[in-house]
Amino acid sequence: MGAHGTVYHGLYKNDVVAVKCLDQVEDLTTFHREVSAMFKLQSQHTVQLLAMADLDTNQPKIIMPYMVHGDLRTHLDKRRANERTGCTLPHQAIAVAVAAALVDLHKCNVIHRDLKPQNVLLSTDNLVQVADFGIARENGLRSKTAEVGTPLYMAPEAFATSHYGTEVDVYALGVLLTELDTTLRPYSEDCVNEYALFMQVSNGRRPLLSLTCPLWYYELAHKCMAADPIDRPTAAQVHKCLSQHANDPHTTTTSGVPVIAGTDVTFVRRLSPSTELALYGSDPVVLQTVAPTLADARAYERYLGNLFTLDAQPHLVRLVGVVGGASSKLVLEFLDGGDLLTYLEQPEPRRRVSKLNLAIGMTHGLHALHAQGMVHGHLKAKHVYLTASGDVKLASFKFGHTGTFSGDIFALGNLFARVDAAYAQPSTHDPVLAFIIQRCCADEPAARPSTTDLLACLESASVA
Repeated sequence: MGAHGTVYHGLYKNDVVAVKCLDQVEDLTTFHREVSAMFKLQSQHTVQLLAMADLDTNQPKIIMPYMVHGDLRTHLDKRRANERTGCTLPHQAIAVAVAAALVDLHKCNVIHRDLKPQNVLLSTDNLVQVADFGIARENGLRSKTAEVGTPLYMAPEAFATSHYGTEVDVYALGVLLTELDTTLRPYSEDCVNEYALFMQVSNGRRPLLSLTCPLWYYELAHKCMAADPIDRPTAAQVHKCLSQHANDPHTTTTSGVPVIAGTDVTFVRRLSPSTELALYGSDPVVLQTVAPTLADARAYERYLGNLFTLDAQPHLVRLVGVVGGASSKLVLEFLDGGDLLTYLEQPEPRRRVSKLNLAIGMTHGLHALHAQGMVHGHLKAKHVYLTASGDVKLASFKFGHTGTFSGDIFALGNLFARVDAAYAQPSTHDPVLAFIIQRCCADEPAARPSTTDLLACLESASVA
């Protein structure tokens, strides 16, 4: 289906073509507008007019080349579902072609007004063309009506007024850039009506980008979606920026976290609803799915960057990288000794790590986080892991956990108590650990020790 008409297959001069027919008699004005725009646009980046038919009827027809691989939205849906698609172009190259189409449109003084993936068509030889000029208008016309396009792609000024220019197309291109990055439809993280969306967009809401998009791409998309049209780049500037980066290898996130191709990771088995055991090359790793509904993707990426800088910390599970996509997956090192909960459930003779060394390892891990200003927020036995050689590491320090440093200390005290109870020698015979547990679990947060204090106390006890 095209805007204001239905599109059929047909034959024209023995070639397969697309035939667009009007749905309603009232759409004659739209028909003439689309034909006028297509006549004006002799661009390799826009769908060309081959012929017209039935002009003396109430259902005139436009004959256009048939784009065999369909529209961009269908392509993105297939990519997201890991299905085969006829177009092999990288998404960045598609963005370059769409920006080039806008450059040609704007040179002809035409505003598309309904740019979206459904109006970007793909064909053989990696051809990308913009189509559907049914509501296109000449820039400067005073009679721009409320018939502006699709709300998800509409600039704030197009919602609010009839006075706008080519900047509305650049805004829509910015939204389209987010889709090319994530493959998700804009604002798909929740459902809102058009009025609510207008209010949210007016207040600064924009579609999310993935955690793995390059910084320049993130900044370009947001410049295109600037609230003030004056602050948006021109289509030519967007095209230049995209072209300059067209061959950039995308190997890291903006914070330096390596981006790992999905084809380099082999699924083994599911560990939990959000984690999987996999192989990265020949090394076992854990994949942890990140929800695509994060309120602040940039804040999350900064958080990942902090985690990546902790790579040398021996008591934190190492972040290997990120598998890109809308639902990004963290690639974490696999710990072959299992989690602390399972470890404590096995018979004591099989445990090779003393309770004091367990306490020291957990405290070192928490100290490394707190030194970076990071709160764990979810510390429990299932989130403490061991290697086969007995090293202790913390995991599951997720973005968005509410909590405080003193809250982490309280949780750590509870873990110490659990470890102490699992060993035959009770804390009554271990006054240092009993004292530490009491301090960590103090009712008053200010009375709880810091990780620095805990390490000093625990390491003194281990030497003694």
